[in-house]
Amino acid sequence: MCGNEVRVSCQNRNCRSKNIYENVKAKDDIGYFACPVCKQLTVARIKGGKFSGICNYTGFLSKSPSGIIRTDGGTTIIDANGRQYTREKFKEVYGIDPMVHLLARLEQDEVFDKIDDWIKKHLI
Repeated sequence: MCGNEVRVSCQNRNCRSKNIYENVKAKDDIGYFACPVCKQLTVARIKGGKFSGICNYTGFLSKSPSGIIRTDGGTTIIDANGRQYTREKFKEVYGIDPMVHLLARLEQDEVFDKIDDWIKKHLI
């Protein structure tokens, strides 16, 4: 599909603004649209020229950092819905230190790896 204008509703339940994006060119695929009002990343599935928004994750892990990007300019923290923050901004928005949280998850993964190794050695 090649189009000039696409209307996508923001999937942030606190925003829900109707946004118009111009010069969008896509086929049957997924498009990513950043809301100009709240900066929420909205994922829209494109099927046969029609766009339908996919709701953002709002479960209990939505406040958990999902990854980090390190560049020469610094560190960017990614949340569960793809929003990007500095470490300080993430602390301000979610009330947790993302680096401490990610470190705790890495330590937890190491424990689970040791348990898996023990199970494979003794039970399988």
